[in-house]
Amino acid sequence: MDDSSFIRDLAFILLTAGLAAWLFRALGLSSVVGCILAGVLIGPFTPFFPTISDVQRVESLAQIGLVFLMFWIGLGFSLQKLRRLGLHTLLVNVIGAILLFHIFRLVGDLMGWSQVASLFLAAMTMVSSSAIISKNLAEAGINHEKPAQRALTVTIGEDAVVILLLTFLSSSLHLGEGSTLSMPMTLMVLGLFVALFLVLGLVTVPRFLSFLRRSADSETLTVILTGGIFLFALISVKAGYSLALGAFLLGAIAADTSAKSQIERLLGGVYYLLSAVFFTAIGMLIDPASLQELWPEILVLSFLIMVFRVLAYGFGFLVIGNSLRDSLRSSLFLTPIGEFSFIIASLGVGAGVLGEDTYALAVGICFVTALSSPLLTRFSEPWALWLENRCPDKLLSWVEIYQKSLIWLSKRQEGNLLWRLSRPRVLQIVREILVISAVLIFAAPIYRYLKVREELAFLSPGMFFTLYAVLVAVLISMPLLALWRNYFAMSLLFTDGLTRGMSPNPRQRLSKSLNLAFRSIGILFLTVWFLLLLPWNRITALGVCLWLSLLLLFIILFKKRLILWHSRFELMLDESISSSQGGHAAWAQLQHPIEELELELVEVDLPDDSPHAGQSIANLNIRKNYGATVAGIERQGLTLPAPGPQQQLFSNDRLLLLGKADSIKKARSFLQTRQNDLTQKPDFDEISLEKVLIEEGSPVVGKTLLELNLSGEFGLTVVGLHRADKVQLNLMAQEVLQSGDELLILAAPVQHQRFKSHIKPGSASLD
Repeated sequence: MDDSSFIRDLAFILLTAGLAAWLFRALGLSSVVGCILAGVLIGPFTPFFPTISDVQRVESLAQIGLVFLMFWIGLGFSLQKLRRLGLHTLLVNVIGAILLFHIFRLVGDLMGWSQVASLFLAAMTMVSSSAIISKNLAEAGINHEKPAQRALTVTIGEDAVVILLLTFLSSSLHLGEGSTLSMPMTLMVLGLFVALFLVLGLVTVPRFLSFLRRSADSETLTVILTGGIFLFALISVKAGYSLALGAFLLGAIAADTSAKSQIERLLGGVYYLLSAVFFTAIGMLIDPASLQELWPEILVLSFLIMVFRVLAYGFGFLVIGNSLRDSLRSSLFLTPIGEFSFIIASLGVGAGVLGEDTYALAVGICFVTALSSPLLTRFSEPWALWLENRCPDKLLSWVEIYQKSLIWLSKRQEGNLLWRLSRPRVLQIVREILVISAVLIFAAPIYRYLKVREELAFLSPGMFFTLYAVLVAVLISMPLLALWRNYFAMSLLFTDGLTRGMSPNPRQRLSKSLNLAFRSIGILFLTVWFLLLLPWNRITALGVCLWLSLLLLFIILFKKRLILWHSRFELMLDESISSSQGGHAAWAQLQHPIEELELELVEVDLPDDSPHAGQSIANLNIRKNYGATVAGIERQGLTLPAPGPQQQLFSNDRLLLLGKADSIKKARSFLQTRQNDLTQKPDFDEISLEKVLIEEGSPVVGKTLLELNLSGEFGLTVVGLHRADKVQLNLMAQEVLQSGDELLILAAPVQHQRFKSHIKPGSASLD
C-alpha cells in the first residue's frame, strides 16, 4: 500500500468532519452528529463519495481519540463539583439510573434483544448530553433558573454513573468467559478500584502537576501530560477495566487543580482533532441503508426515551422535595442523548454483542432527541403546568404532605448535635474501609503479575512472598490505625448520646459497658472483614496469624509515627479535594435570579474580535445604557464575582449579566458585536497621532468622554486635549468637550475619517 494513503485518508476525514461540524453548529445542532454523518458519507457503504482506503488504521487512531475524549470529559467533570452536589442530587441520579436501567432492559426484552444487548440498550439511555442541554438552556435564557440548575447538576452526576456503568459493561463481557465473579462482586471490586485510584491520584497528581508547571516549559508539559493520559489508561486496562476509566479519572483529578486552564489550552487542539476522528470513524461503520430500515425503531425508542427520562427524573426530583411543577421542568431539560451513547454502542459492537446497525440506531436516537429538546426546553413551563393541572388533587395533596415532612426532618437533622459531630467520622471510616479493602483485594493480582517478572527472578519464591506480605502490612497499617481511632471516637460519641440525662453513677457504669460492647463489635467486624478479604487459596491459617501479628506489632511500635503520617496524608487529600479552580461552578455562588423582581441571570461571551476588549465596565456604561449589571466575570477558568467599575474586559471573557429580560437582550446584543471592516483594529504601522477640531454646533459639544465612548464606537484613543493654548494630557472620563477644542487622537486613517464625519455640525447625534 502506498505510504501516502493514510495521510490522504486522514486529510479527507478531517476536512469532511470539519465542514460537517461547522454546518451542524450553524444549524444549532450537535457537532458530534455532524462528524458521525460525515463518516457515513465517506464510509465504505456510500459509493457517491471517495472512500477511505484503510479503515483499520483509522479505527486504531479512533481508539486514541477515545482516550482523549474520556480525559476531556473527566476534565470538565471535577470531583469538587460532585462533592458540592450533595446527597440530594446524587439521590436523583441513583433513582433515575435505576428506573431507566430496569425499564429499558424490559424494553430490550420486548424487542427481542438478547439479555446482554438489552443491558447495553439500557446503558445508552441512561446518560444525556450535557453539551446539548447547557446550549439549549443558554439559548432559552433560563440557564440560571432553579429547575435548569438542578438539571445541570444532574448531568454531572450522570457522567459519574455512566463511566462506572461503561466500565461495568466492559467487565461484564468477561462474565461469560470463565470469570467466577458475580455481578454484585464485579460492581464492588470496581468501586474499590475507583476509590483506591482516586485516593492515590488526588495525593500525587496535583503535586506532580504543580512541580511540572514550575520546572518545565509548555512543550515538555504537553508531552508529559499526553504520556500520563495513556499511562493511566494502561493501568486501567491492566486492572481488567476499559481504558476509558483511567483517562476519565485522571481528567477528573486534574479538573480541581490550578493547572486545569493550562491543560485545556495545551491539549485542546489535540482533543478536538482526535475526537473528530473518533466520531467520524463511528460514522464510517454505519450503513445508510440501515437508517431507512430502522426509522420506525428509532422513532419509537426516541419517544420512549423522552417519556421515561421525564418520568424517572421527575420522580427523583419529587423524592428530594421539589415541587411537582419544578420536577417536571427539570426533567424535561434532560431528554437529549449524547456522545456517551456512541461510546457505549462502540463497546457493544466491538465485543460482538451488538450488531453494527446499533451505530445507526444510536445516531438516529441522538438526532431525534437533539431536535426535540429545544422545544421541550423553551416550552417546559407551560407543559409542566399543563401536566400538573391534570394530576389528581389527591396526588398533589400527598406531594405537599411529603414535602412538609422532608422540611421537618431536615430541621430535626440540622439540630441534632450527635449527627453533626459524627458525620465527618462516618465519612472518614467509609473512606478508610474502601482503601484497605482495595489494597487487600488487588494485592493478589498484583502479586501474580510481579511474581513472573524477570527483574525479580533473583528472589526466591518464599523470600518474595514474605517481602510482599510485609509491604502490604505496612501499606494498610496507617489507614487501619486511623479506622480504629475514628471508630473509637464514634463509640464515645454514641455512648455519650445514649447516656445523656442519666445520674452520674449509673451513667458511668453504663458508659463502660457500652464502650466495651462497641469495641467488641469493632474487633469482631475487623476480624471477619479481614478473613473474608484474605486470599485463602494462597495462604495458610498459620500464615494468616503470623501476618496479623506482624501487622499489629508494626502498628504498636510505630503508632505515633503512623498517626503523624496519616494526619499529613489527610491534609494533602483534603487540600486536593478542596482546591477547586473551576470557573463554571463558581456561578453557583451568585445564586439564582430573584423571581419576585423578574430579574434574570444570563451568561454572555465576548467574541475574539470584540471591540470592547481592553475597556473597563465603567467605560462601557452597561448599567446606564442598557439597565443590566455585570454580576461576575469568568476568565481562563477563574471567576471574578462582583467586579468593580474599573475592571477591564478582555476577549473570550464570560460575563454574568443581571437585569430585566429586555435589558439583558439589549446588553447581550451590544456585548456580542464584532469588529466590522471600519472598526477593525489595524496593524501598528497604520496608527498615527492626529488633531481633530470640535466645531461649534458639533453633536459632541457638552458631552463627556465617558458618554461618547470613543474607544468602543470608533476604536480610537484620546491622548490629550488642546484648549486655550494649553494642552491637557491624561484626561478624566468626566471631561466635558467644548466648541473650539482640539482632540489629540491615536487612530488609523479609516477610524480618523469616520470620527471626523460624525462630529461635523449638523451630523446625527452619537447617542
